[in-house]
Amino acid sequence: MANTALLASTRKQTFISLRGLSHEVCVAATQVEYWQQLTKNSNISITCNGNYVPGELESICADEDEPRLQLVIESHYENDRKQFDGICTRIHYDLISFENNDRPIYDPDRHQLIVYGSLFNSLPSDMFDTERYLLGQRNCNIKKIRNSLACSISIDSSMARRHCFIIYHEKQTIMDLAAIELQALVRQAQNHYIMCYATKIGRTLIGPIERMETMESNILSSNPEEFPSYTPFQPNVKRKRMEGEEHALAKNQPIIDSDQSDDETIDNDKRYNIEGSISTSTLNNSPNQDDPDHISSHLSSLLDGCFRVKL
Repeated sequence: MANTALLASTRKQTFISLRGLSHEVCVAATQVEYWQQLTKNSNISITCNGNYVPGELESICADEDEPRLQLVIESHYENDRKQFDGICTRIHYDLISFENNDRPIYDPDRHQLIVYGSLFNSLPSDMFDTERYLLGQRNCNIKKIRNSLACSISIDSSMARRHCFIIYHEKQTIMDLAAIELQALVRQAQNHYIMCYATKIGRTLIGPIERMETMESNILSSNPEEFPSYTPFQPNVKRKRMEGEEHALAKNQPIIDSDQSDDETIDNDKRYNIEGSISTSTLNNSPNQDDPDHISSHLSSLLDGCFRVKL
């Protein structure tokens, strides 16, 4: 659809909407090299503005909120009028032919298969990064295909919003399989773009305050089993005690309460050593263990020693 306006006696302007068209069509129609071919030997200018909104979201967001992607063709001189009309007609025909712009191309001279991947990104890089979703970190997505099929894949990213993948292998079937995987990778990145754009629209609709309240409400009302990374706060001592009880029950061992303070508990080894040394020294120093007076004094010493240790 084109809208033409006469802004002055020598100025003419037309808008061609790219609404609802595919990534490959919009990328091809917005290439600077393509515009230069159309406007050669004239003073006509072609630019673009607006956002690429996925077709799945067309009915959800209004034009005022998300201005749609469009071409702007403008002429400033009377002698460009005829060429201006021809350019507009040519663009309408090209938008149809661009639907097959990314089909694989076989190069028989070099025995190579060339695959293209187009993705028009109107989102900020912190929300959607084409390199990350398409190629992966350090081209890991491409390396995975290359290693699985033992073929050679080189990448040409010189064109704006369009990647070129050059595949080489002795067997034609291997190159065809690599091309299929690369095309699936491009579609996957385009689907991620739909998800990220839907998130952008959702954030605009609900606002930051409501979004924060919803996140807090979901965390507080959800079961910890559903969110294993979220654990309610517990005092450090109590948490260690609970972990110790679970570990002891699993091994059928007696539970040692670790919730007592340091001044109320004494290490078992130290307690045994102290009590053992007291009883041993008392018994060894006794001249007659059968003497009742000695036994009575011995018991008194033991009791006094125990009270001294525990106090």
